Amino acid sequence: MTVTKGWGPEGRPAAVCVTFDNLGEVCELGLGLWPTDRPLGTHPSVTTELPRILELLDKNQLHTSFYFEGWGAQIYPDAVHGVVAAGHEVGCHGWKHEPTGSLPPAEGLATARQGVAALREIGIDVRGFRPPGGRIGPLEQPVLRELGLEYCAPAGTSPGTVDGMPYLPFIWTAVDALFYFPPFFPLREGLGLPSEPPGPKAFQRMIDADIERTIADGGLLIYVMHAFLLTEPEKMATLARLLARVAADDRLWAAPLVEVAAFVKSDPTRFEGQAGLERDSWM
Repeated sequence: MTVTKGWGPEGRPAAVCVTFDNLGEVCELGLGLWPTDRPLGTHPSVTTELPRILELLDKNQLHTSFYFEGWGAQIYPDAVHGVVAAGHEVGCHGWKHEPTGSLPPAEGLATARQGVAALREIGIDVRGFRPPGGRIGPLEQPVLRELGLEYCAPAGTSPGTVDGMPYLPFIWTAVDALFYFPPFFPLREGLGLPSEPPGPKAFQRMIDADIERTIADGGLLIYVMHAFLLTEPEKMATLARLLARVAADDRLWAAPLVEVAAFVKSDPTRFEGQAGLERDSWM
């Protein structure tokens, strides 16, 4: 979406936010990949990679949004509170990473409620939701209001509001799993990419192209990163380059999505009814 005004309190030409999804072993449990003899609460994405991510964010003086499953947050409450203590937002990513929009509506809504409630039970002020799988499903604005949420961050093409509720979508080429995660092959094929993960170099080329396009269009670009995919040095180095670029480019506004949502909501003339959302799922 091309816009005519800037972004954020300084009116910068574009907004780029590097966000993070998933916590611990919840996805591997769902796929049956977690060893039965390995204790819960020991996943390296939390014990090793999350501290590195927080260090990079601090180095670049960036604050952003993390979306955690309610189940994982209850397994790792200290890690979740550490993210908040570092100045970042924690939003909800479902209960056990069930694909909210691909389930029957009542079931998808139940997992959303359970995830939000679990985060609030450990004292987290949850104001945003990112549906696993990207599709919004039952998360229309009346449901978000019922859950006490202020915005939704699904897959889509352009930010906007529906009856005053902000939707802040990500595009799939800004998701690290598209380039790193083998099970994403149906999505890659649907986008005309090779079935096998293209890897960090291809992701870096896409980063460079997407950021420049977003600046030219005056839009919002949201990256979705996953700590469990960043165990290889080259992948963590790609994240480090992305964060450094966002922090150094004075054409970009970077903020937690709860702040972006408030900004979008504050300008209904510009954003009301503009949300471009993905209603079909690749899953």
